[in-house]
Amino acid sequence: MISSAARVTVGLGYSLETFFADSSVPRRDRIQLSGLRGEVLSFQVICRSDRQGEVGLDVSGALAASATARRIDLAHVEHPTYREKPENRIGRAPGFYPDPLIANAPWKTYPGQTRGIWFTLPIPSQAPAGRSRLKIRVRSGGRRVAELAVDVQVVSATLPEQQLKVTHWFHNDCLQSYYGFEAWSAEHWRIAEQYLRNAAEHGVNTILTPVFTPPLDTAVGTERPTMQLVDVEVTGRDEYRFGFGNLEKWMDLCRRCGMMGFEISHLSTQWGAKFAPKIVAKVNGRMRRIFGWETRASGPEYRKFLLQFLPGLVSVLRRKGASTRAFLHVSDEPQVAHLADYRAVRDILRQGAPELPVLEALSNIEFYREGAVDRPCPASNHAQAFLDARVPHLWTYYCCGQTDRVSNRFLDFPGARNRILGWQLHKFGFEGFLQWGFNHWYAGLTGELLDPYTTADGGRLLPPGDAYVVYPGKDGPVDSIRWEVFREGLQDMRALQLLARLAGRTPPGDAARLLALAPIKDMFTYPRSMGWILRQRERVNAAIARRA
Repeated sequence: MISSAARVTVGLGYSLETFFADSSVPRRDRIQLSGLRGEVLSFQVICRSDRQGEVGLDVSGALAASATARRIDLAHVEHPTYREKPENRIGRAPGFYPDPLIANAPWKTYPGQTRGIWFTLPIPSQAPAGRSRLKIRVRSGGRRVAELAVDVQVVSATLPEQQLKVTHWFHNDCLQSYYGFEAWSAEHWRIAEQYLRNAAEHGVNTILTPVFTPPLDTAVGTERPTMQLVDVEVTGRDEYRFGFGNLEKWMDLCRRCGMMGFEISHLSTQWGAKFAPKIVAKVNGRMRRIFGWETRASGPEYRKFLLQFLPGLVSVLRRKGASTRAFLHVSDEPQVAHLADYRAVRDILRQGAPELPVLEALSNIEFYREGAVDRPCPASNHAQAFLDARVPHLWTYYCCGQTDRVSNRFLDFPGARNRILGWQLHKFGFEGFLQWGFNHWYAGLTGELLDPYTTADGGRLLPPGDAYVVYPGKDGPVDSIRWEVFREGLQDMRALQLLARLAGRTPPGDAARLLALAPIKDMFTYPRSMGWILRQRERVNAAIARRA
C-alpha cells in the first residue's frame, strides 16, 4: 500500500479478490504471476481517494504492449443467491457488486469509495521465457501517487489447445431486442460476430444454433421473438421445402470466430418434450406460425415435418464437415415423469438423423440407461451418479439450481468458487460443460428486455448473474469479472492437462503427486480458498517448466 499527501491509497489485487466500494485497499505494491505462452493473466489496481477526480496510469515493461486496462464498474444486485449459506458467498446482497469491465473509459475516484482497474495481460506466443516486470505508475491530480510492479514469470511452454467442449447458450433474440436490428440483417450478422468472438476468446467452442426459435425459458402459451435460421415453405399437405442458406452462413461465421461444434436448438419444448417449438413458414405466399404450443411434439403432423427436415439438416452438416461435431437436443431439463414423451420424440430423431447424437441437460440417469440420451449432461450437483456409472462422453452443467457448495459464477460468489470448476473438469474427465446464459437479458420466462447493469436477477427470479456473463455495450459485448475468472479456470485445466502429459513420462505415481488434486474429492468437496488455487497453479507452472 502506498499513500500520498493527497490521501490517495493504491494497491494491487489478484483476479480472485472482490473489492466493494467500501472495501479496504490491498496492502500490496508488488505481486508475482506466472503463465504459459498463449495464456491470459489478470490482476487489479485498486484505489481509494478522499476526493473526486480522475486517475491516470502509465504502464511500461516488455509486456506492456500486451496489457489492457479496463475500469471496473458496479452492477446492482437486489436478489441474492437463494438457498445458500452466507459463509459460502461473499454476501452483502443487496448492493453494488464490481463486475462490468468498461474499456476506453476514464478511471474516476469518488470521496471515500474504493474503485478499481482490471488489467488483462495476454502472454504472446513468442514471449521469451523468464521473468518480466510490468511497471505501473499511478497519477492523480497531475502527481504520481504510486508505483506498482507485477513480476511475470513466462513459462517455456505453450498452453495447449482446449479439448473440452464448452457452450454458453447464445441468445440472438436478446441481441435483437437490445440493438434493434431485424433478424439476420447485415447489422445482426455484424453484432453477432462481436459476441461470438468474445465467447470463443473465453473458451466457448460449441454454439447453440437456432435452426428454429429455441423453446427455452418461455412460459407456456407465450413466445420469444422469432429467431429461425432455416427457411420453411409449405408446398402441400404435410409437405415442406427448406432453405438452409442462413444456417450455412451462421456456421461459416461461427467457424471464423473459433467455434467448432454446433448444438442444434431444441426440437421440443423445455421441461417435458410435450410440444413443438415455434416454427414459422411461408404458406400461400405469407409468413405464419405453423407449429407451437398447440402441436404435440410426438404427434403425426410434427413427425412428418421432422422426417422431412432432418435429412436435409444432416446433408448440410455433412457438406460443411460438421456432422461429427454436431448435437441434437430434444428437451431441456426433462424429469423422469417426462421419459415417455421424451423417448417418443427421440425415436423420431433417431429415424430422421441416426448419425447425430443427442446431448441433453438433465439429472436423471434413467434417460441414459434407457438409451434416450447419448451425451448426458447432468447438473454438477447430480453428476456423481453418472461418474460412478462411468458414463462415457459425460458433460456437466450448472445454472440457477446449483447453489449449495458446488462451483458457480454468481455475482455474490467468491472468484475461487468460479475458477475451481476448471480443476474439477480436469480431475473427473468431463467431455464438455454447458451453461444456459451467455447473454440472456430477458426477465425470466418472458421476452421483456432488462438492463443487466441494474437488474442482475432476471426480474427477481434468479441468482444474480446466472443469466449472463457479458453486458451489452454500444457496439458489442462488455466483459465481466466473472467471465474473465471463468476463462482462468479453463486455462488451469489446460495447464493441468499439459502437466499430466509431461508427467506421464516420469515413474508411475509421480503425475498424481505433481498434480496434487487429492483435496478435490467431488463436485461438493474442494479447497475453497483463493490461496490454494494460486499456490497450486504456481506449482503446476513450475513443474511444467522443469519438464518442458
